[in-house]
Amino acid sequence: MKSAGGPREGVLAAAVSAIAGTTGLPDAFPGALLLTFAIAVTAIGLAWLAARGSDLWIFYLFGMVVSPAVVAYGHRSELYVARHLIVSMALWLLLAGRLLGWLASRGRRARFVVAATLALFLVANAVRTVPLLRYGRGTFRDALRYMQSRTSGDAVRVIGDQDTRNAITIDYHAPRIGTDRPVRYVNRRDRTGAGSDWYIACLPPPPGGVARVVTDGRGNQYRFEIEFPSNPFHGISWRLYRRVVTARAGALR
Repeated sequence: MKSAGGPREGVLAAAVSAIAGTTGLPDAFPGALLLTFAIAVTAIGLAWLAARGSDLWIFYLFGMVVSPAVVAYGHRSELYVARHLIVSMALWLLLAGRLLGWLASRGRRARFVVAATLALFLVANAVRTVPLLRYGRGTFRDALRYMQSRTSGDAVRVIGDQDTRNAITIDYHAPRIGTDRPVRYVNRRDRTGAGSDWYIACLPPPPGGVARVVTDGRGNQYRFEIEFPSNPFHGISWRLYRRVVTARAGALR
């Protein structure tokens, strides 16, 4: 499979994000602590299974650690995302659940600790679920309606920083916003000196913050206008840039 692109942060960043999403802890939580916590639970769980004479420690070890490590080694890339580790994290939850089940049988105080742990787990994940219910993976239709309402002509022409991702998203949502004027995404290879009406930025902004002006490589400039938010936990926000109309651009049109 060929990825459509995205931030190239490496496998460790994807692992930290996967652990945060699984446990409900915020993404801003120190990555070293998240990794240490996940590794500690894994090691304790595997040792506990082995001490009980259960061969399941082999299943969990290969499912959570060995298999993804082999895939990562055989497919060298910096482009990893949290969902690549979804099987590992599902198995991690099962292993953690086994440990909690064993702990709950150790007396009243232990049951209180387990109940408190589960309550914190539910609350933390509820915090992540609220913005997911509100924004979903992104407010793409609102963004498309915004561009249509502020663009003249018989069609809305759009470019962006991720051709595959943006084109697929627009092709899916544009016919569903209830208008006859089409929204057409222009791939990088088809851009012209005339420019397009809008530029969509979906990649995370650089450390310096959101750029106020971007260019399309054809001499056209686009000024930041508005951001349409998404679920902050693994959603995709759209930052819309409107083309800066100059005398030269007007002549080309």
